Amino acid sequence: MKTKNLPLKTILAVLALGLTETTSQAQFAATTGFDTTAGKYGLSTETKISTWYVTAEYTYEAWSARVLVPHERVTSPVGTVIIAGRPRLQNRINARNQGLTETASGMGDVETSVSLDACHNAQTGWSAVLTGNVKFATADEEKGLGTGKTDYGFAFDLSRTVDRFTPSIGFGYRIVGKPADSDLKNYANASIGLGYWVTDNTNLNLSFDCYQRSSANSNVDNELTLGLNQHLAKHWDIEAHILIGLSQSAPDYGTGTSVRFSF
Repeated sequence: MKTKNLPLKTILAVLALGLTETTSQAQFAATTGFDTTAGKYGLSTETKISTWYVTAEYTYEAWSARVLVPHERVTSPVGTVIIAGRPRLQNRINARNQGLTETASGMGDVETSVSLDACHNAQTGWSAVLTGNVKFATADEEKGLGTGKTDYGFAFDLSRTVDRFTPSIGFGYRIVGKPADSDLKNYANASIGLGYWVTDNTNLNLSFDCYQRSSANSNVDNELTLGLNQHLAKHWDIEAHILIGLSQSAPDYGTGTSVRFSF
């Protein structure tokens, strides 16, 4: 009897071991945060955007998947639409609408992404991450919280950690879903940054981001961001940042903070 049960016990033990190893290699994380930006973006009237969001992230070995669900409140000139948290003019504002504003709030467009750390080397410090992302049209198009169309994008980020410093560069491209009769355009973006580990639990980072014009009525968007990441405990991290716009189509300023729980 014992001999007949031995194979079954062995199989169950192997399955249990495999499940334990898979679980130990996987990581889940949930984040909640709040961002706010303000700027005139080359117009006579200021646009203010406040975004509260939650994200869920799953990481297994070199792969990670992420979903972001935002809720936005936007006060902006008539004719503005929000794309990736930035106001874009779908069409030229005519003289009748110039200076008029409207306020809208509601769920924003849900963003999803899948990333692969294709070249992570702990000994040399190199990391090369490929990301594909999709923005689903979940925001209210009539309120100007989204275009009502799906966007697609991809990005490549390269970094290397040397002692306490981590320089990085990144490139991306976004294919924008375009409503009929809009002036929206696909656009590329690039970034360069530098991180510094003040302690083993505290990281300061500075980045410069540049975005191509995303509509016929906008210009290049250049931004400078200073951020702080602090590991608090075994499962908790907090992040805070300030943003300064360096071009006409960028926000004048922005701030944000988030809390992350991983397990």
